[in-house]
Amino acid sequence: MTDRERLISRTIDNINDFCQSLASLRDEVLVVNPNLFAALAEGPVDQIRDLLDYLDELIARPEFSEKQGEDTQSEESVAA
Repeated sequence: MTDRERLISRTIDNINDFCQSLASLRDEVLVVNPNLFAALAEGPVDQIRDLLDYLDELIARPEFSEKQGEDTQSEESVAA
C-alpha cells in the first residue's frame, strides 16, 4: 500500500468515526434537545467537511505519492 493509499484509508476511517459520533449524539441528544444537538454537531460536521475536501484532493492528485518520492530522491541526489 502506498503512502497515498494509507492517507486515503485513514481519512475515510476518520470520516466514519465522526459519522458514528454524530449518530450517537443524535440518538442521545436530538430527541431531548434539538438545539443542543445542532450546537454540538457543528464541530464534527465541520471536521467531516474538511476531511472530505482533503479526500477530494488526495483522489484528484494521483501523482501525489510519486511526486513526493521524486522530490525526496532529487534532494538526496543534490546532497550527494
